[in-house]
Amino acid sequence: MARQRIARITGVLLVAGFATSVDAQNTQRPLRPGQTKGPNFMVPVLRSSERGLGVQVADVIRDRLMSDNLITSMWVIPKKDIVTSLEQSGYSATDALTDNDLRQLAVTVHAEEYIDGVATRGADGTITMNAMLMLPRGNSMEQPLPSVTGTRPAEVAARMSDEIEKARKQIVQASSCMQSLRQRNYDDARLAADKAIREYAPSVFGRICKLEIALAQKQGIDSLIK
Repeated sequence: MARQRIARITGVLLVAGFATSVDAQNTQRPLRPGQTKGPNFMVPVLRSSERGLGVQVADVIRDRLMSDNLITSMWVIPKKDIVTSLEQSGYSATDALTDNDLRQLAVTVHAEEYIDGVATRGADGTITMNAMLMLPRGNSMEQPLPSVTGTRPAEVAARMSDEIEKARKQIVQASSCMQSLRQRNYDDARLAADKAIREYAPSVFGRICKLEIALAQKQGIDSLIK
């Protein structure tokens, strides 16, 4: 029922242009003639046991990503678009979503990449964020990011922005691997997967593709375990 509520407003969002328009709440530098927009990136409300902390940290991270990235690298979906989607589907705009609802929200606002995470405040006041970079394809692909800590949300945002930038370097080659895999071009797929891992050593996306290659080629159990 929750997914259906979000899905029902997809048509409304498309008509209103919320999911695709660059509005005043996105502060990234406008595109120049001949430039193309990068993937849509969503920063939803983070999970937290402290009321309001998940919203606060998410807002600062979203703003930081806007200042750190040109639109040609990523287009950060404005908070207004996310709030509109949630409120029109009967959700609170200040509460974190479940995994399934978050994935559906990403589809609704046309997010090609997003983060999901938990923000906690320690006894000494420091804020720690544990997050994953998500690709809402199929059952989703999840890349764990290193934990970041700061005394203020701005410090957490700056460090998380750096980690997101590093992790995103694998995506182009991992996507190329998946495309070659679908075409049964296993040699090219394997090369692309290896490149993804060189771009980002902890690459989950590249390793998932290598596993898919091994399964498609019906390799032995030793290869699958490796």
